Amino acid sequence: DFGFQIFRAVLFTLALLAGTASAQIILPGKSPQDKFLAPFWAQNNNAGITVQGLNANATADEFAQLLMPPGIPKTVSSIASLVSSAVTGVNKQDWLHVADTARGGIFYLVNDQTSTNRGTKIASSTAAYSWQRVFSGPVELEWFGPVADGATDDRAILLEWIAAAKAAAAKVARLSERTYKVTGTLDVSGLRIIGNNARIKGDGTAYVLQALGSIGTYQNLDANATIGAASITCVALAGSVVKGDLVKIISDAQFLAGSPEGDRRQGEMHVVESVTGGNVIRFMDVLFDTYTTANVAKAAKVTPTTLELSDLTIEQADYNITTAPVPQGVFVKYGFRPIITARFQNCGEAAIRVQDCWAPDINAESDNSFYSTTGTSYGVSISNATMYGRVRGQYLNARHAVTVGGNTEHGVAWELLVQATGSAHPDATQGVFDSHGTSGSVIWDGCTAIGSAATHRGFGSFARRTVIRNCRVIGAKYGLYLSTATHTI
Repeated sequence: DFGFQIFRAVLFTLALLAGTASAQIILPGKSPQDKFLAPFWAQNNNAGITVQGLNANATADEFAQLLMPPGIPKTVSSIASLVSSAVTGVNKQDWLHVADTARGGIFYLVNDQTSTNRGTKIASSTAAYSWQRVFSGPVELEWFGPVADGATDDRAILLEWIAAAKAAAAKVARLSERTYKVTGTLDVSGLRIIGNNARIKGDGTAYVLQALGSIGTYQNLDANATIGAASITCVALAGSVVKGDLVKIISDAQFLAGSPEGDRRQGEMHVVESVTGGNVIRFMDVLFDTYTTANVAKAAKVTPTTLELSDLTIEQADYNITTAPVPQGVFVKYGFRPIITARFQNCGEAAIRVQDCWAPDINAESDNSFYSTTGTSYGVSISNATMYGRVRGQYLNARHAVTVGGNTEHGVAWELLVQATGSAHPDATQGVFDSHGTSGSVIWDGCTAIGSAATHRGFGSFARRTVIRNCRVIGAKYGLYLSTATHTI
């Protein structure tokens, strides 16, 4: 082991002498610390050294840890013992092992107390230093010490957990199979959340989780853009987008005259393929509508968020259906390929609401216990310029199991594929599966619509283009309800 330490020191010194030249050190792991750190890689920006054994934000001092002699770190029994451990100086060889089952791990000393929390960087109570957790992969919620009894509000702890996951390189957060009560809405933009069959209980107001991207300033098109074209002309926007960016195009033109929602305005989103001539933005697919300068056609760059939920149950507390805001499950706006695989209970307004998202993939289950004729109780609501979405799963006791369109903002949902089972709430009066007047094209494929009242419809069609194939309707009075607006079915 001593010989290996010398060998390691020589490699490290040679890499430092290389200056800014890129060098790589791969350490096989000889001491327990090295083995624990083995999954990590880090970049020393000053010396251009890549080292296996450190996290992605490694500093020069942390590189020096690689020269520490092998040995077992001192063990303490709890996080409280870690916090109160005596610190005699800034010694990067100070390591502690916390033996606590839920919150334990390996920690090393750092000489600051910035951005501390209860899980990954814990402030010392004896000096102005902190204990940094060594970890790879997901940020575990249990590290932060939630109560998780389903009654105590764990919001503050979940906020720290989410912030730590967003700051980590992997941006992955994981729960345990427990029940966490939260108040208000948690912003999980940009995260992958592994539920492990956990349950998050809301307080009966607003959303439990949300992920939000953003959109820039709209710029007027310089020429008309016709349906079937793969480009737009917009000098003001062309200089700020590159291949792979997401662009939303809208105008003030009414989308579908004659529909009950005839005041809705056209719009869609596309991924940039290239920019040519300083003014032409080419897309990876074609426009579904025509946009004219006479109708103030314009476009803007979208800065999307990402979100992946898996193996998680989201439940809302009981609520008064006549009191705003009505509780909901998950809301995603301006998302790029959001993935939602989860279960929802008692989310009155909507279990899942998606707006202005590119290629959302939803495979979920929901059961809404409450209903109102004012428009609540959706399983999945897709609206605005949401493109190429896919919805699977089952959505029970809903006004609409899956609904498309209906939002007053500019934008129309195009090419939504739905392969789901849905049932209507006994008091509902409309379609189990429904497309509003702000729906461009919807494909209902292999869906089963279950009704129980004389007013129920299996499918309601207001979209410009609807495809229904291999579907069935059970118990409803009507199989299909068509609007008087111009459409193709």
